[in-house]
Amino acid sequence: MKHLAYIFFCSCFLACSPLKKLADLPLAFKENSGIIYTDGHIWLHNDSGDQPFLYKLNLEGELIRSLKIENAKNIDWEDIAQDKAGNVYIGDFGNNYNARKNLCIYKIPNPDTVVADVVSAEKILFSYPDQLAFPPAANHKHFDLEAMIAFKDSLYLFSKNRTQPNNGWTKCYRLPKDSGTYIATLVDSMEIKPHSFLQSITGAAISPDGKKLALLSMTRLYILHHFKGTNFFQAKVKKVYKLPFTQKEAIDFIDNRSILISDEKSPFGKPHLYLLKLP
Repeated sequence: MKHLAYIFFCSCFLACSPLKKLADLPLAFKENSGIIYTDGHIWLHNDSGDQPFLYKLNLEGELIRSLKIENAKNIDWEDIAQDKAGNVYIGDFGNNYNARKNLCIYKIPNPDTVVADVVSAEKILFSYPDQLAFPPAANHKHFDLEAMIAFKDSLYLFSKNRTQPNNGWTKCYRLPKDSGTYIATLVDSMEIKPHSFLQSITGAAISPDGKKLALLSMTRLYILHHFKGTNFFQAKVKKVYKLPFTQKEAIDFIDNRSILISDEKSPFGKPHLYLLKLP
């Protein structure tokens, strides 16, 4: 009875939400945590527990091909981004306990141009300029990360707040797009209200025209626009969409008004791929 009540509640909430379900995803992607859209299909990855693979699917949720990153490990892959040149960046920076010192972003060429089933990656290794303890005290746990975009000449990372009690802040860091070892640059911070782990940022995407930044949480979608340069958090317009509660961690733009979002498997249902249209 509880399962039926949950399904009924989610169905009603989804009917009233801005999300349109496009497809059920195969259960092999029950912990998908990053997607990029390109030419009518998506590339997707799972987080910790899977091998270092990217998967190509159509928008009906059907698997087309798999691509192995041969010199990579999937410790906790949390997001993926693509730049204008087609290069793809895979963020192995999930850090639930704020204790990791082996944060890495894998850089590969456009996977659509890779003929083989295996590709080698460059590595971008990094640390945070403001983390002094591993792990820090509970009220300073700002160093989990699940959201990344490639924009202009840099990568921008958005932290997932795990402070206790939750203080609502997400931090934006910047990294070069070239292989090497770096200390990330802290760019800015933004307070998200109400303060809750359910509003902590789990995914990010930038629109093709570079004018809209989408930040995803499990229950909200934040659209920031009318910002100057890369001052994302100084945006003049901040639109918030309420979403039904599921574990959403993956997002990308199809075009400047259309957004793809996926969620993980729930105890009572499959993972899904959704479409959201901006007005």
